[in-house]
Amino acid sequence: MSSSFKLDPVSEKPRDHVSLVDMGLIWRLATPTPEDHESRKRDGSEYDWGDYLDKICAMIFSRHTNAYLIILVNDIHDLPFSIKDDEHYRQAAKHPKGPNVFPKHGDRFPGAAEFNQLMVDSGNTARLQKLLKQQLKRQMGQMQGDIIYCEGETSTNLSTGVANGDYVFRHPEADTMLLSAYAKVRASKYTGTVVLDSEDTDVYVQAAYVSQQVRGDLLIKRKHALINCRAMLSEEVADIIIPFHVITGSDHNSGFYGHGKKRVLEKVKINSEARKLLGRVGESLELKHEVRADMKTFVLSIIYVESADVSCGQARVTKWYKLKNKCTIRLPPVDDSLNLYMERTNYLTYCQLHYNLQERPSPIGHGWELVNVKCRPVRHTLPPMPQQLTPLDCSDESTSDDERSQCGDSTDSDGESF
Repeated sequence: MSSSFKLDPVSEKPRDHVSLVDMGLIWRLATPTPEDHESRKRDGSEYDWGDYLDKICAMIFSRHTNAYLIILVNDIHDLPFSIKDDEHYRQAAKHPKGPNVFPKHGDRFPGAAEFNQLMVDSGNTARLQKLLKQQLKRQMGQMQGDIIYCEGETSTNLSTGVANGDYVFRHPEADTMLLSAYAKVRASKYTGTVVLDSEDTDVYVQAAYVSQQVRGDLLIKRKHALINCRAMLSEEVADIIIPFHVITGSDHNSGFYGHGKKRVLEKVKINSEARKLLGRVGESLELKHEVRADMKTFVLSIIYVESADVSCGQARVTKWYKLKNKCTIRLPPVDDSLNLYMERTNYLTYCQLHYNLQERPSPIGHGWELVNVKCRPVRHTLPPMPQQLTPLDCSDESTSDDERSQCGDSTDSDGESF
């Protein structure tokens, strides 16, 4: 969706700024390449964990040479449950859980498949975060400014070794922590430039909104350029870009098949009534009836271009007759599923609009539930068939031949089974 934003680079790069870094991006960018392994083979050695950590450190320093303060934000892995549980479950299905690993600098770095398998385990990831923290401490001489390293329940100034509680956040993922850290930076009376280092669409979306709410220059790194976040969208579109992004499909909301964000966003940009429908989403944690009604109107009239004065069931029938190639996946959702979808949309929007929260409210009861101590989205609360349609009892002698035929146990006119 960021392709719909205005992404003109600033003409002059700032100096002595604050950088907020999504470490999920850095871990990924530093993944060893075949060339990295080959360069080590030439001197008769193997690529090891120390090489990987050195590459991460070098990448951080080179990407933020003009920063006087770098705040490195990691994902938290010790939450009892979170909305990322479903994502972790899917990852575990692709990569069966590997053994517990306690990496040391000189140990051989695993192959790509083995590395992905190891990183599925949150314990392995947390240990690697701590190992990087130690490596950064040893290399602080290469950094002219300070680094604050955020991991789990702690954040530490690596230059002084002093813990800093201002940057401890209990969010399920690092990308949403970046704007919370930004709020803390501004609350400290810092008026200079702040640079975000992330490629996550959620960060672009939230930054477009927050930059209109808080005074000061907020830039985001895009490859080798820096983009002014306040210039990415007009003020009226930025006001509703978070609920728009969530309701049309984000990290934890599935979206609507066949209705791309870019096309719908172009409608919203020129339609003030459409923007008004999203204006109150996320204003409170509890989804109010009138806000739910506005969201339903947005889904049916703006996304599916159907009448908003009917039930989802009626809209599904109308849409079905319009489809040339009949396919149920292109139909609007049923009322039950849409209501739960709107609960999740309101919760996610609330969390992102209230970017200064250090701890997020529980998602349970807002479109998620606990299943085996894991947080799972509630997809429906009603059975797939109406409850009044009870199954036929084919053993009942009073059941007619026509009814029994539906059970697959009818007879022909001669009384012989077929």
